[in-house]
This record gives sequence, C-alpha cells and structure tokens, in this order.
Amino acid sequence: MPVAVRFIDDGLGTDGEMGKMVVTILSAVAQAERQRILERTNEGRQEAKLKGIKFGRRRTIGNNDNKCFSGIRWHFSGKCARNLFIDA
Repeated sequence: MPVAVRFIDDGLGTDGEMGKMVVTILSAVAQAERQRILERTNEGRQEAKLKGIKFGRRRTIGNNDNKCFSGIRWHFSGKCARNLFIDA
C-alpha cells in the first residue's frame, strides 16, 4: 500500500508524477549536502592530523597500571571477586 504526503497549505504532495519529481529533487539535494558534509569533515580531520592532534579515546589501561592488571590476573586465576578487594 503506497503512502503519500500532502502539504495542505501549499497544495504539494508526493503522489502523482509531480510528487515523484519533488521527492527525486529533494533526495538529490540531500545526497549532495551529505557529500559536502563528508568532504568538509575529512578536510578538517586531515588538517588536525597535520597539526599532530590525536584521534580516538584516551587509553584507560596503560603499561604501568598495576591495579588493573592485578584485577585481570585475579579474574583469570579463578578466585572469587570478593577476595579481589579484601586481599589487594
């Protein structure tokens, strides 16, 4: 069952040949705008990389983070979680 949208104030709609043309034009404009957005964001990303800005989430587990690695060791050793905080 096809669905059509009618704009009462303007007398425009998506039904019929003119409606199909309106939808085609609007989708082409939306697609072109999306392409422009992608181009601008990629240009900004490249400029930021040239400036040395790092992307992504900061590392929460470092090589010197002993508390986290000791918790991982406890987990894989098969001991219960309650003892993790009592014995640590």
